Amino acid sequence: MPIFDGLLTRGRVEETRAQEEKAASDLEVSRQSARLEISQALALVAQSRAVLEATEAAVRQATDALAIVERGYRLGARTYLEVQDAQLALSVASTNRARARRDHSVARARLDQAQGLITGLDGPETNVATRRVTP
Repeated sequence: MPIFDGLLTRGRVEETRAQEEKAASDLEVSRQSARLEISQALALVAQSRAVLEATEAAVRQATDALAIVERGYRLGARTYLEVQDAQLALSVASTNRARARRDHSVARARLDQAQGLITGLDGPETNVATRRVTP
């Protein structure tokens, strides 16, 4: 059994240590990337929530405005064109609210995905963890 191996063992040890350092560095990069993705997803959820709340308020205002204009029309103080304008404003506000709801749902799904709570979106076998961070 040879005692001297031409520094082969020493080279293998150094190579293994270098691989370990690279793996540790890769792990840290992955952690930072995950933190950034979660942070961005949280910001998107907060932004979409604010837009959703604003569109909810716009729908309430448009509903109130329509009621006022319709009352004025019945009393002869408003024209039918004003009623149609108020109906259109309510329709636009409702459409914007629906879009905001969709955007908020997408933002929450992205947050879940960034947190690793959604592992696949292919069907009923989708794995969803029970732990969730609520923004």
